Amino acid sequence: MGIGTPIFVSANQAKGMTFTGSTWLNTLAIPHELKGIGTNSFGSKYSVNSNSTMTGLQYGIKAFGGADPKATISVLDNNVFF
Repeated sequence: MGIGTPIFVSANQAKGMTFTGSTWLNTLAIPHELKGIGTNSFGSKYSVNSNSTMTGLQYGIKAFGGADPKATISVLDNNVFF
């Protein structure tokens, strides 16, 4: 993309990540399709817990399960997505 942070977190078949109290923010006045992604994952298992905020992004969480049925994303407790 060339502007700002295109992906804050990228994970490929990662397991056990936990994000707590994270803030992922894009304040640039650019087209929506260039706003970036909070987490982009494939076949990964992780959670976004307590007071995380994803604001001004094209996608907060963009996840593809792949072949692993246990590749789940949990979003828990007072998170904000704008």
